[in-house]
Amino acid sequence: MTKDEYREHMRTYSRETMTSSAPAVYTHPDYQALHAAGDEIIPWLLDDLLDRDWHCNLCFGFGDEFALGWQEAWDKGDKTWPPKTTGNRCPKCKGKGNISSWAAMHLLFEKTRARGDAPVVEDWMRGRHTALTKLWRKWGEQQGYLPPTPDEKLGAFATIRRTMSGLFKLWVG
Repeated sequence: MTKDEYREHMRTYSRETMTSSAPAVYTHPDYQALHAAGDEIIPWLLDDLLDRDWHCNLCFGFGDEFALGWQEAWDKGDKTWPPKTTGNRCPKCKGKGNISSWAAMHLLFEKTRARGDAPVVEDWMRGRHTALTKLWRKWGEQQGYLPPTPDEKLGAFATIRRTMSGLFKLWVG
């Protein structure tokens, strides 16, 4: 599966299943295509999972740039959704649209479980998005998919040290 194919499947799946129940989300054709894909999608799943800007408020998750005047037409009664597009990718999200972080986690678990290197999800982590995201970040770093995350404590110390050094230079200099 190419990255463009992955993006289209994830965007469509995320948009069409955002309010669906569990059976519907696993039988959706785009989920099935992502599930059938190889390990080449693991880095893209991790990128999507860790992206803090997972919802685009410019294209409302469609990934395409809407034609000029669509909001005015909407206000005047043309409730066609999605509105006409320019054919270009959204300039804000660059075509990414919305993604389902839960789908990314579930697909990561299915793929890594099949390989035998899935991270251990402790009982207290189940259903906790932040804890699971941190677990997948750590797994991605250990497997070489992601660069190491700087130690937060060390980062805070370095910031304080730089600030103190700058203040000292201003005072002395």
